Amino acid sequence: MHCLALRPEPGLSATLDKAHALGLAITGLALSEIRAVPWDCPDPALFDGLLIGSANAILQGEANLARLTGKPVYAVGEATAAAARAAGFSVAHVG
Repeated sequence: MHCLALRPEPGLSATLDKAHALGLAITGLALSEIRAVPWDCPDPALFDGLLIGSANAILQGEANLARLTGKPVYAVGEATAAAARAAGFSVAHVG
């Protein structure tokens, strides 16, 4: 059996390394690119919490993200939760 991993870098390389260490035959394709884009932070009072589906949301959030650190984070996984904690967020739940 051969596996296919579809995710952007740098996560793709990490996934491939882990899969190879487990002895899996795997090919990887980065079909997208992670990069910061300019954004304006909405009024933090409008939100009760943040549902974060990727650590990249935290890692690429830039300066506006600091306005939201008072909101609890509901993280999709432990890597996302760790990135949120490192950025000063309180993690309410990890999925």
